[in-house]
Order: sequence, then C-alpha cells, then structure tokens
Amino acid sequence: MNLLSFQEIGEYLNLTYNEVYNLYKPLKNVFEAYSKRGDNNSLIFESSALAIFERAKYLKEQGFKLEEIGKKIKEEMNINAEKEEPSLEKPNEYKYALEKIESMYNKVFEKQEEIIKLQINQQNLEKTNYILQSQLLLLTDGKTPEEVKKEKEEQIFLEQQKKEKKQKLLFELEQLQGKFFQKKRKLEIINELKEL
Repeated sequence: MNLLSFQEIGEYLNLTYNEVYNLYKPLKNVFEAYSKRGDNNSLIFESSALAIFERAKYLKEQGFKLEEIGKKIKEEMNINAEKEEPSLEKPNEYKYALEKIESMYNKVFEKQEEIIKLQINQQNLEKTNYILQSQLLLLTDGKTPEEVKKEKEEQIFLEQQKKEKKQKLLFELEQLQGKFFQKKRKLEIINELKEL
C-alpha cells in the first residue's frame, strides 16, 4: 500500500501543499480512517484517500465552499455530520469502491515505474548507439587491414622522404650562405622548403 504525503497528493492532483491542506481540513474526521502519522509526526495517507481528495478538488472547481465540500462528501460517504462516524447503511459499498480505486492507483504507480525504467533503458541505448557510431567513424572506409597497413606504410615513407629532402635543402642552403652569386638558387631552395 502506497503512503502519500500532502505534497505527493498535491503533485498527483496538480495542487499546492496549502490547497491540499485546505481540502483536508473540513474532512479531518473522514481522513482519520485513511491516514496515520509518519516520520516527524507528519500526516501520511493511504493511496485510497486520493479519491476523496480528487472528489473534494472537483467540488472546489465547481464553486463549492470548503464547508459545503466537507458536508457533501460526508453525505456521499454516508457519514453522519453530527456524530462524524460512518453510517452502517452502506459501509461495504464505499469500502469496496475505495479498494478498487486504490488498486487502480497501484497499477498506475507500477506503470509509472515501468515507464521510468524504459526511459532509462532508452537513454542508455541512445548513449551506447552514440558511442558505437563515433567508433564507426574511426573505422576504415571498407578497406581490408592489409590495405590500411599498406596505406600507413606509404604515408610513413612519404613523410620520411619529405624529411630527408628538407634536411638536404637546409644543408645546401647553409653551404650557399655567404656566396653572393647564388641568390637565385637560394630563392629556389626557400620556395621548395615552403612547399614541404
């Protein structure tokens, strides 16, 4: 059996804590059978009390005052307003209805938990999918491992050739330093180095 605080009832009914408490006040004696004291002496309700709160909210939306709401719900529940005790005329019918409502709310709570689990699973799947897609981008474009290895070796070979050529050109440039008639060759070497 789920136990609900004023705040949780407010969340289900889209009401503030004060609005729920105001609905509770004229029906204190009615709610005694559906509530108990929890931690820090706070009042908590059985989930079947939610149906009474819903009815009170509906009546409030229809323009009834809080006192009228209390009387009307007590009449509907066959509770004598003077004695504030349940009538013996139809106690089982109301108890059955509340049990049925409680059962429906329990099913709703279970479905909510299932939905939350499904949402978490979906988020995990989306993360996994994103990771896998990013890793797929790292894979080669349909090339065999031998082709990838060959391309890598060629790339390393070309890099090595560029490095050797650069060293050779720098050496030649150093050799031409201080020679006045080799300006054209110096410019050629500088341009070749820029292209590398």
